[in-house]
Amino acid sequence: MGRFISPDAHIMFDDDKAIGKAAKDFKAHETVPHSKKRYVRGNVHSNTVEGIAALLKRTQLGVYRQLSKRHLHRYIDEIVFRKNQCRTIETINQRDGTVRVQIYHRPFIDQLEELLVRAVRRQVRRSGIGGLEWPMPIAPGYSGAPSA
Repeated sequence: MGRFISPDAHIMFDDDKAIGKAAKDFKAHETVPHSKKRYVRGNVHSNTVEGIAALLKRTQLGVYRQLSKRHLHRYIDEIVFRKNQCRTIETINQRDGTVRVQIYHRPFIDQLEELLVRAVRRQVRRSGIGGLEWPMPIAPGYSGAPSA
């Protein structure tokens, strides 16, 4: 896991023993025992990763139909990129102080413009054996793809 996740990461997970063993190598790790019907403990939860897993499943059923293990990291990169295109707006009601959160997707033209700004001087090339050599990821905050 250290190849894809920063050692300084704060890992949050349910009571999965395999993830627990792997998480010990990271700076911080905490668990929420789903087996005891607990799903949140303060800021500790596994909702984000479960949401990404649900998006991956819906994408498999609706877009890709079949995912190959060889390119799984690319499918996940695309899903995370699309998820990161969501924006939230919080509004506070002046009368009672309640907070309303709205989630909206940025217009496609704005997403494309941001993507193309980062695509300058990047090319996908054929490798010596006929495959593809991928450049560093275009989206911000991502480390190199495993194939890079």
